[in-house]
Amino acid sequence: MQSIIPSSKESVADRAYREIRELAMMYKLRPGTPLNEVELANRLNVSRTPLREALNRLSSEGFFTFEARRGFRSRTFEVKELVDLYELRSELEVFATKLAIERASDDSIAEIEAFCRNEGSKRFTADIMEQLDVDELFHERLAALSGNGEVVRMLKNINGRIRFARWVDMDGRLQQTDSEHLQIIEAIRQRDEEGCRQLVAGHISRRVDQIREVIKEGFARIFIEENQA
Repeated sequence: MQSIIPSSKESVADRAYREIRELAMMYKLRPGTPLNEVELANRLNVSRTPLREALNRLSSEGFFTFEARRGFRSRTFEVKELVDLYELRSELEVFATKLAIERASDDSIAEIEAFCRNEGSKRFTADIMEQLDVDELFHERLAALSGNGEVVRMLKNINGRIRFARWVDMDGRLQQTDSEHLQIIEAIRQRDEEGCRQLVAGHISRRVDQIREVIKEGFARIFIEENQA
């Protein structure tokens, strides 16, 4: 990753946070291994103080673990953690759509439908990471229909922590995913709370065996990329 000169609105610590978060989300920092802070500081062209500030922030958000005298460590693929996060994401988005049914205007619903149709048509020629970017943005915009900013903030954090799993999970499911998005929008338009709850839960939920398979494939992709580098 190339270092980016921070804008007047972005501090060095904020830039470090953003770039390290991206590395963590895509498991470019190998899971379960200690972080070499000197190497990472040189990689990002930052001093140790803003680097440590960024790492502490990311640790509090669940991207890293920290032990006294041992420092920071990249998080590993854990079945229980991913199952917990998928369950939380499902309940959070069900709650968000419940609020959206109560609060969202017809115009705002029409806007997210237009976004879904326009961006969805482009995704078939996009690479998997661009597809994932659009998918995450859709779900964040859907959550924003709730009118609750904390819901959106929490969803962004969860999406970051399960991003690699979702990348693997999404592969080959693009057409089904877009179809389900439109069904969820229609249920919100119809103010169908129970129908929307079922659609969202079914769209997001993953069984333990599915999570295990995602983790297995995720590890395989990491090692393939490392061997090709």
